[in-house]
Amino acid sequence: MEKLFYLTSRHGDFCSSVSWWAKDGNGYTTNINNAHKFKLQEAQKHHDHEIPALPIECDSVDRKSRLRVDHQYLDETKGRPVNDNDLVYSIAPQCFDGNDVKFCNDGFGSFNLDEAVAVTFKKALESKAKDTLWLKSHIDSIARPTFQRANLHKQSMCSKFDVKVRKSKRKRTTTGKTRFNCGFCSKFIWEFGHPDMTFYCSWECEHKAGAL
Repeated sequence: MEKLFYLTSRHGDFCSSVSWWAKDGNGYTTNINNAHKFKLQEAQKHHDHEIPALPIECDSVDRKSRLRVDHQYLDETKGRPVNDNDLVYSIAPQCFDGNDVKFCNDGFGSFNLDEAVAVTFKKALESKAKDTLWLKSHIDSIARPTFQRANLHKQSMCSKFDVKVRKSKRKRTTTGKTRFNCGFCSKFIWEFGHPDMTFYCSWECEHKAGAL
């Protein structure tokens, strides 16, 4: 079977999650379900033209995907618990990875849904504020698969499948200085100044030039 590839967006990641080219050219997305699948030749062509658009083999991404929840899809009318026996998750207030919410658990919490702990509404109220509690069924319905940049291994997820990974050219850093020749000995020196100005490489050269 021919391998297919997701293509990372040239716009960069969204916090820790990779953003992908969306289906049918509809922008970019962190939701793997909405990511476009490319054949190798097409994906490689995009990568050669825009290095940040990296082809990553689909099955490799899917295996390492994590379910997360975008806070924009939380619905007050559908997601709030009512009955004591409703199963709920607790969401940490004002704690996000991009748009993704952080779930409370028995440790330090997690942005990944599979590490969240569901308890009954009644039990949750013993230690959690009511406005942090959301129905498990609602959260499960809006969770979507995402992929985190930290889980990318180019050798096993790209090069192994014949992707020719290009390297970005290193940008030369600049100090803003201009190259001059010493006004006496002509040695190259770098200084801040207008090209018509005269500079000297040392006090001795400046003193000797003044004596001429």
